[in-house]
Amino acid sequence: VVLSCVENSISLYPEGSEAWQMKGILAQKMKNHEEALEYLRKAISLNPDDMLAWNAKAVSLYKLQKSQEALASVAHALDILRLKVHNDKIWEVQLLTLKGDFLQDMLLWDEAHEAYDQALKINAESIIPILQKARLFAQSNHLTKMYEYLEKALAIKPILSKELLSDRCFKPFSKETAFQQLIAPYQPLSSTPPPAQ
Repeated sequence: VVLSCVENSISLYPEGSEAWQMKGILAQKMKNHEEALEYLRKAISLNPDDMLAWNAKAVSLYKLQKSQEALASVAHALDILRLKVHNDKIWEVQLLTLKGDFLQDMLLWDEAHEAYDQALKINAESIIPILQKARLFAQSNHLTKMYEYLEKALAIKPILSKELLSDRCFKPFSKETAFQQLIAPYQPLSSTPPPAQ
């Protein structure tokens, strides 16, 4: 239904970048990243300042393992966003976090930390860059810093304690005393009644 509306919009107004952008995002959601890029490039050619199209393009490029191009696209989206009079800080945090994720997967850990730090300067309670920094510290075996960031994350979102136990980055540490002590205050109490005497 949505796709037919988008295609109808394109047939009525083929020079409108928003419909091409939406068609690209729909193709992306169906994991057709090559097709998504075709539509997103069309949207960008019609409106070079379409920050959402640049962001979606970055994601599709990344999914196609074109990391450098993805990084350039997310940087371009950030540039567009920062030039706006009313800079949307929520989008800026999301784009910086996405940039950090790309850099992390490219094993550029210092640069990834820098991107996450920039996101946290905008919103110190943004849970995703906090967790991503904890993951980076886990991967580089900086456990004190990992625990520091996990503690920050749990203070903001206590329900994360259960997810942290199964997270692939933190699982190797899940049996350690320090890890258990960190998450214990956030674990739900057992609902099993004590045995009758």
